[in-house]
Order: sequence, then C-alpha cells, then structure tokens
Amino acid sequence: MSAGNEEDLGTQDAFTDGADTGARAHEIVLVRHAQTEWSREGRHTGRSDIPLTEEGRRVAAGALAERLRTRHFGLVLVSPSQRARETCELCGLASQAQVRAHL
Repeated sequence: MSAGNEEDLGTQDAFTDGADTGARAHEIVLVRHAQTEWSREGRHTGRSDIPLTEEGRRVAAGALAERLRTRHFGLVLVSPSQRARETCELCGLASQAQVRAHL
C-alpha cells in the first residue's frame, strides 16, 4: 500500500491459507511513506531522510488513516527515517510501532 497519493491506497493479500473458504491465515500489509518532494518527482529517496510534503501529510492523516482505522495489526514495524515515522504517526499507528534500523 503506498501512501504517496490517494489513488495508490489499494491493499493486496500477501498470504492466504489456500482453503476453499477464502479465510486468511496471515496477511501482510505494506505501507510506504507518504509523499516527499523526491517521490513526487519520481526520484529514488533511498537512505536520504527527505521530509513529507504537506500533501503527503494530508493523505497520511486522511485517506490512509481512514483505510487503516478498522484494521488490527499484530505487529507494526517502521524504519527510523523521519518520513516513515511521521507517516506511521499520522495514520494512527505510532503507539504500536517498533523502529527497525534495517528497514
């Protein structure tokens, strides 16, 4: 799931249990940091810690937060970058987040 813009807010199931019922055994949800100046321009951000744009903040606090609001997460991991931590906070997951340096 990308937080770059509202059109990218789809989810995809990473794993299913394969049963005919369609019930999920496990699900992994990936949320990319919200928009930065570089991501808006199509530039690779890499390890640079580019801050979110106002649009990125708006989408993270609005559409992304709404999309995630009713979900329960057993584990929330976030990179130490400012843009990732701010996206996590704005979408309401900061209290559950565990920072992982290798992300």
